[in-house]
Amino acid sequence: MSQSTAVAAPRPVSLDLPPEGKWLYRNAVTLVVVIFLTMKIGAMVTSTDSGMAFRTWPDANGYYLWPKDSTAAMAFEHSHRLLGALAGLVGLLLTGTVLYRDPRRPVRRLAIGMLGLIVVQGILGGYRVLLNDHFPVLFPVLHGMMAQVVLCTAAVLAFTVSTAWVCRSIENGTHVRTLRRMATGSLGMVFLQVLVGVWFRHSNSQAALWIHVSFATVVSLTLLITVSYGLGKFRTVPGFARTNRICLGVLLVQLLLGFVTLMVRRDKGTTDTETLGRAVVQSLHVLLGATLFLIATILLVRSYRNLVPRVGPTPDA
Repeated sequence: MSQSTAVAAPRPVSLDLPPEGKWLYRNAVTLVVVIFLTMKIGAMVTSTDSGMAFRTWPDANGYYLWPKDSTAAMAFEHSHRLLGALAGLVGLLLTGTVLYRDPRRPVRRLAIGMLGLIVVQGILGGYRVLLNDHFPVLFPVLHGMMAQVVLCTAAVLAFTVSTAWVCRSIENGTHVRTLRRMATGSLGMVFLQVLVGVWFRHSNSQAALWIHVSFATVVSLTLLITVSYGLGKFRTVPGFARTNRICLGVLLVQLLLGFVTLMVRRDKGTTDTETLGRAVVQSLHVLLGATLFLIATILLVRSYRNLVPRVGPTPDA
């Protein structure tokens, strides 16, 4: 009787190579960084209650570049606006480059969609100022959540033009499908957690705060299970284990920072710009939440792109 044959290492498959050259990828990464900076300053705007430092939009009390006699609140708000405009310019440049250099139709559509989301985000920011007296919570929440979506869309676009896109590994079909379901559930959980967090920051609702705090346990357990499964089943897939380890590290730091934020937080007020230390901690918590949302998105995309379910029966080890 012959011995069962050992399963060979996952077979890599190269498909749909992105355009040659690193400039396109660097442009995409630049956009992600600019969006991160915009969100960081935007979080500082909310933490210091500087969102209505100006009552006009798109100008700032008649100025576009930099208003005269700016207070700290005005500096935060206008810096956020300028960075948003920069993100729009970089996004426009990236979209044009993708349309010119990348022949893949889905990637071109993704770039166009991302640019559209950036435009919508800018409009929401304007309405957040102009309609604040009528909708003091709705537009800030929409603006805050759209920022998360724009960030993740830009990150996915950067992934499609990176070398990680071409890595494909044939794996156990059952394991791949299970991970995909788990990654989808984890992303949904993180999205709900971010939504509640955004709602709390703009409504100051104590109910929303404690829902956010309580739900953090559920989200953390979901992510831990997903990451553990991914590390256990696909640790040999290039880049996949690294993504899972990064997700785990960001989750642990976010939990610690969330505890610190809970300890130092207080209701927003007109003097919050005088306590910038608290605002920095709170805004870092927001930024790490966005980072966790981004990584959960990339983990889901990787599970569909980098993992190919094996067709047919799986050989015995």
